[in-house]
Amino acid sequence: MNRINFFESCSEELKLFIELLGCKDEEKESLLNASFDRDKFIEFLTRHQVLNHMSIVMPEFRLRVSDDDYRIVLRLVEGAVYRQLQMTHTLVEVSKLLRANEVHNLIFKGPMLSYELYGVFGLKSSIDLDFLIKKEDLINVEKALLEIGYVPAGLSYSKMPKVVWRLFSAFNYHAGYINHDKQHEVEMHWKFFASESIFPNTTNDQLTSLRAFSIAGEQVYTLPKEELFIYLSVHGSIHLWGRFKWLLDVRGFLLKYEGDIDWEYILQASNKVNMKRAVLLSVYLCNAFFKTPIPNELESYKGDKNLLKLLQMSMDSVNGPFKSGSRLRYIRVITLVKGRLKDVFTGYLFLFFYYLSRPLFFTYNKLFSRAE
Repeated sequence: MNRINFFESCSEELKLFIELLGCKDEEKESLLNASFDRDKFIEFLTRHQVLNHMSIVMPEFRLRVSDDDYRIVLRLVEGAVYRQLQMTHTLVEVSKLLRANEVHNLIFKGPMLSYELYGVFGLKSSIDLDFLIKKEDLINVEKALLEIGYVPAGLSYSKMPKVVWRLFSAFNYHAGYINHDKQHEVEMHWKFFASESIFPNTTNDQLTSLRAFSIAGEQVYTLPKEELFIYLSVHGSIHLWGRFKWLLDVRGFLLKYEGDIDWEYILQASNKVNMKRAVLLSVYLCNAFFKTPIPNELESYKGDKNLLKLLQMSMDSVNGPFKSGSRLRYIRVITLVKGRLKDVFTGYLFLFFYYLSRPLFFTYNKLFSRAE
């Protein structure tokens, strides 16, 4: 991959952000010295949800812009970081609630990931907090959340008839709850993804394999290191890395655990569900954007045709407007990652029923009132 040609296609805002991170090409410094457009740069930071990450490069940023531009961006960055610190307090509060109700859980993404990768809670922008629990615990968790001021973001599962709940939970994977006073949302997942065919471990298996962290005196749990990398790779890949913050997480992981990553295990585990290319894609993209080295165990895949197509699609996704993704594009991505249409069909047949069921749940939601 020609990194210089790649950078020529990047927006000036992306080039500046990468330069601020210290990942520029020294021999092509002129490519990265563009006139600063504050509005476009703020739009870039917002679109990619990387305002929080700017907090660690503000001293360098100050040297490159006017005092007025610096102050305006600084206020936005400080507000974003403060919001994440507030969400960290909510994370601890909900974690205590789950422990009090003897609900096994793990936390992934959000402040937990920020703390693991960077040692601070405010470097990741998150619109919600994500917990993984067992499906059979959701009804009790919902009732506990309602008691402390949360309301369902969608359907109220504790008031559903059992047959509706069984159908919904079979074709969905999370439920959201909002605290309107705090303007915080918590998502309770009983699966990491809509399809269990793209992550190597089931929920029950994963909840028996955890790592413990202490946050404000509260013991919380998250994914083991290698499973975390697989999750980050799969999550970013199925969305074609449309948010740059997802790639920053991979970079943060590679930098923190450099030399202490079991690549053989990661390749073997991800290959069990034919998602090895997602791992390769995350590593090769980081190499393209940040010059992070490609591990020896992954070097032999650089000529993979599907991987090259995914790299180009991901780069286009990063540089273009954010797209939530159509089902056709989603299936195309999974087909390229898994490599065989048979594997896609086997793992994603249920998606047909998932989308077929959505009008039913929409109608149910209109006919029956939500929880007060």
